[in-house]
Amino acid sequence: MAVGPDTDMLSTNITIVIVAVVASVTCLVVVIVLCAWCFGRKEADEEEPLSGQGNRKSMQKLSWKERLGFGASPAITRKTIKFEKPEKKMVVENVQPDCESQVGLNEALGWKGSTSEDSSGSLADMFKVQESAPQLPPTDMEEYPDQNLGKIQFSVGYDFSENTLSIKIMRAVRLPAKDFSGTSDPYVKIMLLPDKRHKLQTQIKKKCLNPYWNEVFCFEGFPFHKIQNKMLLLQVIDYDRFSRDDVIGDIVLPLCHLDLVSYPVFWKFLQPSSKSRGKLGELLLSLSYHPTAGEISVVMIKAKDLKSKDVNGTSDPYVKAWLMQSGKKVEKRKTTTKMRTLSPVWNESFTFEVPFEKMRESSLVVSVMDFDNFGRNELIGKFVLAHKGAPMETRHWNEMMQKSKQPIAQWHLLRD
Repeated sequence: MAVGPDTDMLSTNITIVIVAVVASVTCLVVVIVLCAWCFGRKEADEEEPLSGQGNRKSMQKLSWKERLGFGASPAITRKTIKFEKPEKKMVVENVQPDCESQVGLNEALGWKGSTSEDSSGSLADMFKVQESAPQLPPTDMEEYPDQNLGKIQFSVGYDFSENTLSIKIMRAVRLPAKDFSGTSDPYVKIMLLPDKRHKLQTQIKKKCLNPYWNEVFCFEGFPFHKIQNKMLLLQVIDYDRFSRDDVIGDIVLPLCHLDLVSYPVFWKFLQPSSKSRGKLGELLLSLSYHPTAGEISVVMIKAKDLKSKDVNGTSDPYVKAWLMQSGKKVEKRKTTTKMRTLSPVWNESFTFEVPFEKMRESSLVVSVMDFDNFGRNELIGKFVLAHKGAPMETRHWNEMMQKSKQPIAQWHLLRD
């Protein structure tokens, strides 16, 4: 059978295609081998600085397949490199005196605290008056709550050889302003209760809310057993040249509870004066202002030591609050009446709508009233909350404005 020219042409074309395919596959294999070899070479170079001669010897023992990458793909091989953490060294350096050690505090103050072995030291050695009082943390547990009347720092000690009680008045901080100028002229009066005949006082510090005194006072000729029956009264007073001096606050400490040998240093919150405290009672309330909503939220929490208005020695108290703007009454709210009690608990809240731009001209007049079935309700006491007024009320109002949306609770003394 004769083969035509077309058949020869077809066979030639098939042969050419097969040769081309084989050549392409061969080229592809060569390219893959070269790439694998190059990648393995690069990896070996990167590992050599980390592992040193050990890795180089292990690379020499690899087969040619492993060297050329015919195993696990180097692209997905993960190697763990361990880094050694440096050893931590902590250096402790004492830069402050030990607050819990009275000896450390006395040394920081430059005092020589008297002990049972050496109690004959002079008062000048035990109390070294300093030009600037050191800023030290309190050395005792604070027993009194913060009434926003400031704090006083002082020290008390007893010299057994001289039968002398020594008191050092150091300083006071954050005293409220009692004058129209926004300052005070404070001084400290010192007494040993119940005897009020012996009175001592510090110098007057003009126009100062954080005064430094650093003055030492001595009550001489008092045996120790009599001192144990006394109470120390420290009264911070604002001097007024043209009227009666105003009491800012005071502290009363039973001397029998103090360690008078080691001359301890105290920080104490000033409390409302014992003369005015409890006369009409006190009211605890909370304030919060929401600028976005333009609302003042008031929570009447409780009252204590209210003055009795009824014949049976009790009262029927409730609280009334007036929102004032520019001296005019705008809105009134009041609580429920608690019958026959001088320490009522309400926990009642209400709101007043006050836009932010009207806050400076607004105020709240809070009154505690005694309800009477057969006559007119009587006023027990009241106070005014505003940005300008009495120190405690003004501070409460301003703190409400500074800490918006946060409830700020504070006790307030009732006034006539």
